[in-house]
Amino acid sequence: MADQSSLQSIAQWLVGIEETAGQVYRGAASCLRANRDLSEFLDRLASDESWHYHAMVSALDFMAHKDIPLPADVLLDAQTKAHVEDPFRRMQQLLEEGELTEELFLESFLKTEFSEWNTLFLYVVNTLKEFKVEFQYSASEMQHHLVEIEEFLRQLPGGERHLRDMLSVPK
Repeated sequence: MADQSSLQSIAQWLVGIEETAGQVYRGAASCLRANRDLSEFLDRLASDESWHYHAMVSALDFMAHKDIPLPADVLLDAQTKAHVEDPFRRMQQLLEEGELTEELFLESFLKTEFSEWNTLFLYVVNTLKEFKVEFQYSASEMQHHLVEIEEFLRQLPGGERHLRDMLSVPK
């Protein structure tokens, strides 16, 4: 069954996803610390996710205090939510069981970072940037986040193939 989404409900869901991502990436950085480059990259991403979390909290606060019609032009349904949340659940489970490997992490990581998740973040901040300049920076920061991921993947053995596969998936 479809979930009719408001911009507020999308932002609220994103708050939870950004928080989860930060926790998972920080845990993975610690678990995979034998690969220093990957661990440092994941620590940076965890910091990015913390920043994204605060940007969405700010978006929710802004929407709660402004009388601006903000209908959502997209639908956030259960299938989309699962597409983003399931890889995080898998990473969390592997972390808890002490079975997270670089390969298993990258498999789930790619599924989340190249899913609708970041597109929805951009949708929210791009909608709000017309009303408050703070969200222009948030949109720019997200673009930088995505470029950083792509650049890191290009340097990994087999990373170009993973990147090509992920970028070819329709949003």
